[in-house]
Amino acid sequence: MVECKTILSWVLAISLGGASAVLSDETDNYVVHPETETPDVRDTTELKIDRIFDQPVVTPVVAEALFETDCCPNPPPGERTGGCSETASCSTDGGCLSIGDCNPDAWFRFDADAKSVLPEGNPIDELMKTVLAPKDWFNCPVNVGGWHWWNIDTGGVGNGGYGAVGFRGTYAYYVVAQPEVKLDDDSKIGAYVFYAGRDGEPYRSYYPSNFWFLEAYASYSSDDLGILKAGLINTKFGLDYYLGFIGTAPYFDGFIQDADYGLSWEKKHEVCDDLTVDTVAQFFFHDGAWNGGLANHNTESVAGLHERNTLVLRMAPKWTLSDDSTLAWGISGLVGEIDSNVPGFANDTRTVLGTDVDYFNGPLNLRGEVLQVNGRTVPTRLVSGGPSSRITSFSAEAGYTVGPVKYRGVYSASYDAHPAGRQNIWSLGAVTQVTPNVRLFTEYTEWTVDGNSAFGSTSIIEGVQMVVHWHY
Repeated sequence: MVECKTILSWVLAISLGGASAVLSDETDNYVVHPETETPDVRDTTELKIDRIFDQPVVTPVVAEALFETDCCPNPPPGERTGGCSETASCSTDGGCLSIGDCNPDAWFRFDADAKSVLPEGNPIDELMKTVLAPKDWFNCPVNVGGWHWWNIDTGGVGNGGYGAVGFRGTYAYYVVAQPEVKLDDDSKIGAYVFYAGRDGEPYRSYYPSNFWFLEAYASYSSDDLGILKAGLINTKFGLDYYLGFIGTAPYFDGFIQDADYGLSWEKKHEVCDDLTVDTVAQFFFHDGAWNGGLANHNTESVAGLHERNTLVLRMAPKWTLSDDSTLAWGISGLVGEIDSNVPGFANDTRTVLGTDVDYFNGPLNLRGEVLQVNGRTVPTRLVSGGPSSRITSFSAEAGYTVGPVKYRGVYSASYDAHPAGRQNIWSLGAVTQVTPNVRLFTEYTEWTVDGNSAFGSTSIIEGVQMVVHWHY
């Protein structure tokens, strides 16, 4: 029998631990793409979800509910045979045993060893598998999932509800397919397709369709060569995801979750036992016409502007330190053309330099990134109100994992020059792994713009977001 105080402890822990946030779009379209964490359908141990939650932590048990399986099957509520006390269990012959001797099972866990609040085999995941069973009929690795966002506006912006003003409806549903064929020499030929859609208003004002490809490419990989890709490929510039659900300044400027058409070569070099180096070389002929950036934030968000002939280079050594912590340091460079059909805005060349760090030490994760953009990217930047020719953006992120919950905080900003302007984005909350296939985000977020030549200073979003992400 479960004690009331145990249940109350668990409810309190879930309430406090389930905090995380979301962010939004321009004044008529408030939303971002989180994604950051697409399932790898071939090997779930490589999921970014696991990278976030599967950290060795040393913390006391917060709460645990037990039911007895070896002693008194299905005892009536409030009764104990054999005169057993509330703190003891009972054997089949009526004798009292300690609760530890009865091998009770946990039907939920909220402690340092639990990866999710509800373990595998829970009713939620089992129902999901039953309903979505048709996806397993085909001999092809496929994942499906969805994001559901509720916005609680506390700043008077007026975009509360399921979604936001200009973005009503389910945030997004998605399908990820990754077929692969292994050749005789152990090399592999494969493909990757990440397709998303929504049932409400368009995802972005500049991309009116309710369906879009995030990535779609063919690949060839081997141990010696690395991996070659051709098609619609995610740009590997800087950090490729962010903690929580809200975006960062580099995300809105089109450097995270930005897929373009071209070629990519990626390889991990094993230098020694304690050092690996990731190298990336990419060339994009044309932009993909979609990314998560807001309207008037980056080139792809403006009709008549396109990114062409873009070269991206990246190198990121990663050290394993003596205490088993890891430190990765990345350096990225980009140069490409801005092709303009907008009257009064001439073609230009964009160059970008960036550096980033990503540090893990048990439950602690510290991350940061700085980018320097030179060259005009849009005629009227949302931040400055003009065709700023220099942009400096950065983000600082921290996360700490306690069992199935990752507490996280993010501060991000960008500074425009010629003309000047500034935006600040910060959020504080947590991500709770409710089941192996369901996560809950809750966050408090504030996003402001200062110095815009048209409207001065304003609050873009201020409030609490709750997001449910399920996948199978």
